[in-house]
Amino acid sequence: MTLNEFLQAMDSRGSGASEKSIALFEKELGGKLPADYRDFLLKSNGGSCGGGVIFKKSGPSIHHVFGLRSEKHLSLSWRLKLQRKGNGMPIPDDQIAIMDDPGGSPICLVWQGRKSGEIHRWGPMATKRIAGSLVEFIKGIREFSEEDDD
Repeated sequence: MTLNEFLQAMDSRGSGASEKSIALFEKELGGKLPADYRDFLLKSNGGSCGGGVIFKKSGPSIHHVFGLRSEKHLSLSWRLKLQRKGNGMPIPDDQIAIMDDPGGSPICLVWQGRKSGEIHRWGPMATKRIAGSLVEFIKGIREFSEEDDD
């Protein structure tokens, strides 16, 4: 899937985040976001796919895409605060949840260190790398079909 196709599959209710809001979030985060994710936020400030798209054959399907929004369930900032308070799923400090699947399990972005930019899928004990970058992740997304439900 291309970025534009992914954006069309998402109910985003608006345009991308502003440079100012991204800079404020990076200050809250304590570091810079990977360039491809910053570019993504400038185009899309999150939304919902409702599980209608899936990454490769074995998932995950994507329900929510988080952004710099006021709605808590779609807010990167709110999720970061929860993570830092130790509430919710134990996501490693070098990662932030940028999406979730219909079950609420996070899809994370590594934002610092040598693995910066990688996309990981959260599991009960750890996260597992599923793509080397957001661009690679989006290329692996396709529309969900009845065959995927088997």
